[in-house]
Amino acid sequence: MASRRAEDNEAIALLGARPVRLAYRDSQYCEAGDGPEAADIAREIARVACEVEPSAVFLPLGLFHSDHRLAHDGAMQAHWELAEQGREKGILRAGWFLYADALYRTIPELLARRLDELQARRVAVSPVEFEIGADASEKKEAAAACYRSQLRGLATPGRLGMGDVARPETYWRLDDARRRA
Repeated sequence: MASRRAEDNEAIALLGARPVRLAYRDSQYCEAGDGPEAADIAREIARVACEVEPSAVFLPLGLFHSDHRLAHDGAMQAHWELAEQGREKGILRAGWFLYADALYRTIPELLARRLDELQARRVAVSPVEFEIGADASEKKEAAAACYRSQLRGLATPGRLGMGDVARPETYWRLDDARRRA
């Protein structure tokens, strides 16, 4: 875990970003039944969002990996709870966006299936594009290269590899309210 944190710090420094880390570990570092629930993550995301007051929040679609799914579920819960509170108190004005998880977005039909699941849950999303700098792919690739411990695993036979990492992200805006029947 210390190596992963050092790699993360290196990538963050390259990008000039400021991390806000929650106290949870990846599932691979947890004992069975020891990891957080989506409600735990939702509470923490809501707390941090109220403290930091971000202009935007980005969450994974949760296409495949269990940790990505858990992060998605917790962030979605936080969004709905904050949206409800925001109607009364105006506490959260951030745009909330979903992104297709790199590497897993290349698995055939996985993205379409996930978007269909959201629609079935009456979650309204709309595609959105952001202007990015000309060097964004290079910066992203350099930051991804900092995660040496993960790159070794991606290079093993049968894995997805790094071909997808430098591609631009695909985003969807999460509407402020669920569609009503």
